[in-house]
Amino acid sequence: MATLVCFLQNISTALVWSNVKIAGFYNTKQMPRLKPELLWDWIKNEPNAKAINSLLIGLSAIASAITYVHSTLFPPPDDVIVFDASDFLYTEGVSSNTFRDPSGVCPYKLVYNQPPWKEVPLNAVYYRANLRRGGQYKLLVEYASNEPTDAPKRLVDVDVNNQRVITGALAEQSESWCLTRWESVGVLELNRGSNTIKFSRKGVFPHLRTIRLIRQ
Repeated sequence: MATLVCFLQNISTALVWSNVKIAGFYNTKQMPRLKPELLWDWIKNEPNAKAINSLLIGLSAIASAITYVHSTLFPPPDDVIVFDASDFLYTEGVSSNTFRDPSGVCPYKLVYNQPPWKEVPLNAVYYRANLRRGGQYKLLVEYASNEPTDAPKRLVDVDVNNQRVITGALAEQSESWCLTRWESVGVLELNRGSNTIKFSRKGVFPHLRTIRLIRQ
């Protein structure tokens, strides 16, 4: 099941954007991620490119549906917890939506500031992690951030149960506002039962896609 979902997500992520060139994989220190590089010449000359893109968007939707049904019927153990960034408890200044950058529309939802992207005193998104076992959990975040090199980075702070535990997270740049990367943010001390995890910053938010907790 996990292999099928991963396959559908990787295929749709690699090909749905209009600037995709070839799909290739490489590893980071945290985990594997997808790096598109050379198939665009074929896609832009393909007479059925729109139909192909529609098919791939459909595959992405199927992958999301399979993930939802599987996680509902077979809840994951506390050792590894993964939830979509759109499954937040509540937000301040940000919301979840599909995103269109110059290369096209992302085939999945991201949490980010909605137009007109005005600066606000605080942007924040809150998540709830219900655990059968407390302890230390490594926090990893899949996100996109593509500021110009001379612009300030969209760093976020992380609070757990109303206590600041990490500052200046999500400092790395991705290759576009749609192409995401993974970052190991740090280790959180979480309680058995309900935990509230908050990401916040004073300024425009990076684009969040997935949150992962791994028991240490």
